[in-house]
Amino acid sequence: MTKLILWDWNGTLLNDVSASLAAVNDMMERRGRRDITLGEYRRAIGVPIRKFYEYHFDLEREDYPQILTEYARGYEKYLPECALAKGARELLARLQKDGVKQVVLSSGEQKRVENALRVYGVAEYFDTVLGASDFFAGSKLERARDFLNAQKISPCEILMTGDLVHDWETARELGTRCVLVNWGHQGSEQFAGLNAAVISALVELEI
Repeated sequence: MTKLILWDWNGTLLNDVSASLAAVNDMMERRGRRDITLGEYRRAIGVPIRKFYEYHFDLEREDYPQILTEYARGYEKYLPECALAKGARELLARLQKDGVKQVVLSSGEQKRVENALRVYGVAEYFDTVLGASDFFAGSKLERARDFLNAQKISPCEILMTGDLVHDWETARELGTRCVLVNWGHQGSEQFAGLNAAVISALVELEI
């Protein structure tokens, strides 16, 4: 029986890959370069996020923190066009009613994630938010490990959901179950060979 779910936010519960892609392509346009496709985006994205920018931008000539700030402005511009994944609100409410503890484990900066949860009207469903302390989108592993060490819950009673290979890697290190979604910042192509459970809709999620 699952007692705790570690939910990824961006790309899993929030269907925001379109905002990220649009923001990146605005950056490409300002540099006189062609747009990248969703497939190209998914093949390059990952954790740490710096690898993505090293692939698509010249970090020897551009300041990395400034690039992150530029992206963040573009992302916020397109964010209002994004919606929760289909069935997310209903599922979160049902799990809360069933007594399942729910936690957001995100690579996003803590305050931004907390604000997004309020904006989308789902903050009430989560016991806590484990966001990052900065905008560099580093590993989730240590935050998750520190949190779980304080919980009296066996790893076999914990489910992690996410949209990145990094989520699967984190779950493997923690010894928890993992389900990946294929509508997020990575997809089935990137998950091939992981021997991971992959779903195409939240209704398929087996708790």
